[in-house]
Amino acid sequence: MIGPSHHVAFSGVAVDRRAGWETPFGVAPIARDLVSALMAATALAHDLPGAHAREHSLEMQMPFLMRVLPGVPIVPLVMGHQERDTVDEVAAVLVTVLAGRRPLLVASSDLSHYRPADEASVLDRRVLDLVAAFDADGLMAALERQHEHACGGGPIACVMRASRLLGAVEARVLHYADSGDVSGDKSAVVGYAAAAFGTFAATAPGPVTVH
Repeated sequence: MIGPSHHVAFSGVAVDRRAGWETPFGVAPIARDLVSALMAATALAHDLPGAHAREHSLEMQMPFLMRVLPGVPIVPLVMGHQERDTVDEVAAVLVTVLAGRRPLLVASSDLSHYRPADEASVLDRRVLDLVAAFDADGLMAALERQHEHACGGGPIACVMRASRLLGAVEARVLHYADSGDVSGDKSAVVGYAAAAFGTFAATAPGPVTVH
């Protein structure tokens, strides 16, 4: 799992070396062998407990993951500065460390924040069009131009790149919504979406990534 850091500024990604995370569905074990392998493979992987202490970007995914994949070990990564070099290197290292496994890669991010719903949908469509096109480079370019309105654009691009290197060939946007769909207030919404990257033909199974 890769999400953005909202509270701590740093370069690279912060790993978590604890035994597991407690969730409403029980404890999710952390794959500490993979955490150690990541730290050995790149100097960008840091043991920074403070980056995880108040971070919500990954925690919000846990009830869903524990519901659909109970007991599956997790590797929580929080990305600091969302730089292209970090995105590229972490994606490449993930591919190396996950060789021979059948991983599920998860990127967590909001889309636009606190804009009227009609404006938010336009901004969010720019991101989702790049996601649907499986265009990690385009997403990073948008992030660098500051025209990208997802707080976790770097983690999304990283997962997209790693997914393609692991054999994913197709992207699908599964659903889009905003917070006003629940609250009823469309004056200032936060955008959300779900997308998947993988090989979706029934006869050609491959890695699937869910954001």
